[in-house]
Amino acid sequence: MTVIRSLTLRQPWAWSVVAAGKRTENRSRATTYRGPIAIHAGLRVDDIALQTFPAVVAAVRAWREEHPGQRLVLPSGAIVGVARLASVHEATADCCRPWGERLIYHWVLEDVVPLPEPIPWRGTLGLRKLPADPGDQLLALLP
Repeated sequence: MTVIRSLTLRQPWAWSVVAAGKRTENRSRATTYRGPIAIHAGLRVDDIALQTFPAVVAAVRAWREEHPGQRLVLPSGAIVGVARLASVHEATADCCRPWGERLIYHWVLEDVVPLPEPIPWRGTLGLRKLPADPGDQLLALLP
């Protein structure tokens, strides 16, 4: 049986993964785990990133241009997508741009699938195993 794990990210980072092409998650530690992960949007918002991180600002601007008159909703306290953690490497000066940052580890995500509707979930810090429900439901979405 395949186990799926959850990874909690603050908004707008969770949205950036599932909707804006962010395929590098910056982490202070490496992990040996490879495989499916649920992208969980935590309850806290990184307001500074929304205003100053260039890739986030550009992604939000692009979304607003594609969806004139609509309000960008960033769900919280919910699983918003599923992906595959494909690899982990130490950051170098110019790798994984524009999302990668230096002096940390990059967790590389592939096969990202946004959920049509967020699944409310409490979430936890770190990379944690999900129980069969909703884990099995999310595994079915991966290619």
